[in-house]
Amino acid sequence: MGVDRNTQTSPTLLGRLREAPNDEPAWSAFVERYGTRIYGWCRQWGLGEADADDVARNVLVLLARKLRTFVYDPSRTFRGWLRTVIRTPCRIF
Repeated sequence: MGVDRNTQTSPTLLGRLREAPNDEPAWSAFVERYGTRIYGWCRQWGLGEADADDVARNVLVLLARKLRTFVYDPSRTFRGWLRTVIRTPCRIF
């Protein structure tokens, strides 16, 4: 049984987004990997469908800025950092 690559953090992908913030294929891969997860966390934290969709979109825009300076530390969890980034916008709703 293989490991689902979409469940693992991709340091290569994060590096591409840092080095080339306008890399559309990298952003497509990022959204494919994390977009549903971001939306799911918003729903889990009590947002309705429309609000979760809006927050997820806004978070992706925020991440476009944050990932330009983000340095991945393999000793920490990227998803933990990502959840922290998402929590504040979810609390506003």
